[in-house]
Amino acid sequence: MPAPDQEYRSLMLRKAQLLAQQHGGLTSIPRKVQRRLAFDVIIQGKGSLSVSVRIPGGDLSSSISRLKAELSAEKAFAPHKPSPDQLGECIPIPPAANQTMDDFWVMREWYKEGQFGIRLTNADWSEDDEVREKAVRFLVEKALRKDPRDVTYEDFDSNRLESLLVNYYKGSPHLALTEAGYAYSAAEALRHANEGAFHNEKFYPWEMSRTPTGFYESKENRIAAIKWLVAKLGKGPRNISEDDFNTNRLSGLLDYYNDSPYSALLEAGIVNPEDERYMRRHGHTRFLEV
Repeated sequence: MPAPDQEYRSLMLRKAQLLAQQHGGLTSIPRKVQRRLAFDVIIQGKGSLSVSVRIPGGDLSSSISRLKAELSAEKAFAPHKPSPDQLGECIPIPPAANQTMDDFWVMREWYKEGQFGIRLTNADWSEDDEVREKAVRFLVEKALRKDPRDVTYEDFDSNRLESLLVNYYKGSPHLALTEAGYAYSAAEALRHANEGAFHNEKFYPWEMSRTPTGFYESKENRIAAIKWLVAKLGKGPRNISEDDFNTNRLSGLLDYYNDSPYSALLEAGIVNPEDERYMRRHGHTRFLEV
């Protein structure tokens, strides 16, 4: 049996989690509510959160019974504190400003309160795929609040998810975003290109602000991206210009063709040598003189 003060503190932390769900984040809990319930959400350093619980004096049994009844009625948490190897459910929090990955650690009870705020202690990414997916989605939608196509390695690193990215996704944001349901895999992209049917429920690897390392080394990948561009633009291939590549996040692809859209389209089998004169004459592309 845990000591009364430890049990009281554990229940109050769960109460804080519940209020975070209701108010859209730990930092959004009104101060008067915090004072009434005898805890504080403290911001330290660069947005690091610390949940501080004040233990009242005297017999805690009635307070513990009241908290257990409240939490049980809300059905938000299990009636006992999970052991270190047991993961609670991630609480879906409505979009709100000033969220950090600390909110995620607190909700999963993967933290330790210390002098300098919350420290991640017993995260277990190997538990199952769902845990990793939830962490990535929380990063994108709550902590970063940005277009997932623009998520970078540095975003994972600065939010203490580098170990997750390196150990489970080979250091690739694209692989992490694919498992989390934001992106098509490279294999799916090739299949769509071969079928001539691209989709828009997710994004393709070449749409990322930083294309996966070595992606364009594959001729098949380059051709898939070119076919996607032609399908997206919906205009004659001979009228596709360098600007069309650049404005659709394919400037890096053109590096493999000396900045020549004609050479790219030619390798993809979409234009033929007779189209070169037309493209030159109409200024739809530029060619390096040799």
